Amino acid sequence: MALDNANKIGSLSMQRRIPVVSPFQEITEAGGVLGFGPDLSTLFCRSASMVDQILKGAQPGDIPIGSEPQKFDLSINLKSSRALDLTIPVSLVSRATYLVQ
Repeated sequence: MALDNANKIGSLSMQRRIPVVSPFQEITEAGGVLGFGPDLSTLFCRSASMVDQILKGAQPGDIPIGSEPQKFDLSINLKSSRALDLTIPVSLVSRATYLVQ
């Protein structure tokens, strides 16, 4: 639901001057200040692998779920942070995997 409304969330964040931090890069792109969450492409690949095993006859209960996500993405919207008069430390910006200038 949050991803479907990313643009609304970003817009309201700027209108109400409320910084948004979310686990989704899409919300950061739409106006949120920070995004920190698991790399969704890795999770989708894992899910696709499980579906493939099930389609080939494996019982769902026999497939191990796996471990917690190992890779997390940090996205920062510098444009939004400037508009909200927030300072993002350089040490955090240097670690970002995605920046909105």
